[in-house]
Amino acid sequence: PAESTLEIVSAVAAIAASVIEHGQLAASAARHRASVEHLLRVSSELTTSSSRAEMLNAVCEGIRDALKFEKAAVFLDEAGDGELVLSAGVGFDDLDGMGSFSASALELMMAPEFEQEGCVLIDSETAHAKAKQLGIPTVYASHHNGRGPRAWDHHWLMVPLRSREGALL
Repeated sequence: PAESTLEIVSAVAAIAASVIEHGQLAASAARHRASVEHLLRVSSELTTSSSRAEMLNAVCEGIRDALKFEKAAVFLDEAGDGELVLSAGVGFDDLDGMGSFSASALELMMAPEFEQEGCVLIDSETAHAKAKQLGIPTVYASHHNGRGPRAWDHHWLMVPLRSREGALL
């Protein structure tokens, strides 16, 4: 092709790159705006919750909706005896089957190599094997794993709740 044709193609490519970059920035800004709106809505629900159970369910719903998960659950050491019991959950047909397990077993499950930004992300196969070894019930298996570039396909995501002193709650 002639030099003038190459200059035109190059100019069009530069414009196309600029349009694509602008579109990506706009999409990122829209995602950020939606995240902030969601955080504000969940925060508002937490301040108006009349009971601890309602607050925990609002947290579960917020996590489920923000991350596009099907299910979310909170296990807490209610009695202070190191036994984590189901305290709230959304998306489950039968919460009774979730069981309980020891906080020390969960600490072992949350090995440093799986930590990312204060959360624990473990591939499902490894998580099931470790849970079985540690006596943590695994009655639930995902049927609708995430898809896409930001999805955690076939993974367990755990977010440890800790006291100010660092104890697992």
